[in-house]
This record gives sequence, C-alpha cells and structure tokens, in this order.
Amino acid sequence: MSTIKKVVFVASFLAVFALSTEIAVRKRMDLIDVVVVNKDLSQRHKISEEDLTTVKTSRHLVPEDALLNKDELVGQYVKMEHTLLEKQIVREQNIEELSEAIDSPQLLLFEDQRVYALKKDVVGTAGGSLQTGSFVDVAVQHKREEEYGILIENVRVVGVKDRNGKSVTEDTVPHVILLAIETKDVNALLKAEEEGKIVLLPRDLNHES
Repeated sequence: MSTIKKVVFVASFLAVFALSTEIAVRKRMDLIDVVVVNKDLSQRHKISEEDLTTVKTSRHLVPEDALLNKDELVGQYVKMEHTLLEKQIVREQNIEELSEAIDSPQLLLFEDQRVYALKKDVVGTAGGSLQTGSFVDVAVQHKREEEYGILIENVRVVGVKDRNGKSVTEDTVPHVILLAIETKDVNALLKAEEEGKIVLLPRDLNHES
C-alpha cells in the first residue's frame, strides 16, 4: 500500500472513529435544546426575548421544573431575592407573573412615579367599577361645599385591594385604591386630603391619553 493510500486510510478511519464517538457520547448524554438566560438578571427584572438563548445540554442535567419554552418566560418577572446567572436554566421557582408579585403595584410604575394609597372610606368612587388598569381623574371636594375641582387628570390605577391586601375583582367594593402618581403631584394630593374629600372619577377602562 502506498504512503498516500495509508494516509488517506488512517485519516478516514480517524474521522469515522471520531464521528462514531461523538454520536455515542451524544446518545449517552441525551442532549436536548434548553432555554437559558444570556446574561445575569437581577430581582424584579422583566424578562424579554433578548434575555434568552437556546443551548444543548444533557437531559439528565435539566431540573424537573425547568421552563424550556421562551413563550413561558417572556413577560415574567424574576422573583424578589432571586438572581439568574448567565447560562442558567430558568425554573418555575425563579419567576412569577405580575399578578402574583407582592410588589405588583410598584412594577406598574413609570419613571418618576409613586404609589399613592387611598382608603375607600375617605374616597368617593364608582365602587366596583375600578380595577387595575383603570384610569381616573382625581378631584377634591372641599368641606361644606358640594362642588369639586379636578386636581389631577388621567391617573392610572395600579392596584385595588380588599381589607386583607388581596386584589379584588370587578364589581367588588375595594378597601384601598392604589394610584400611580407623578412625584411632583404627591404634595398637592396630600394637601387636598387635608382640606377635603378625594373623589375619583373613572375614565374608560385602559384608556390613556
């Protein structure tokens, strides 16, 4: 056998051997596609598709509660006191939906906004028509006067709670209404509460101008 033929034979043998070894290893490892985060994500981070990537790993290394579908993860929040590290598989215990988060009103705030709580017994409202996502005009009715004036327009409701702090559904009379108030308007609202009664005038649900 010529030297060239020997080299070709050895190279072919090694290639077949390497391929066979890789196939055997892959089969033994039982590799599957899994979704992982592509960077560190801190607590309360809202997961987007840009935060995720897909890698192959052994099925034996995947936890039973791992979330392997991107659709299950996009829009979820990293739980309080949890951090997801780069290349980490996301588990059910690491994340939660907005409705499940204990600090969900804060997560709904925009920049330079604060949560302002108003108790039902000091607020005139449309009762059960208010729910998270509603928009209201905040008015103040001065004592001994039946007329009232609009104080803040188009304010977003970020929480409607019962006496136990749980979210209430439509047609249920709330105990506390949580509003997303611009920081600059907080003092005016505090002063209005001292001078009169706050009245919430509902706008169309989910309407924002």
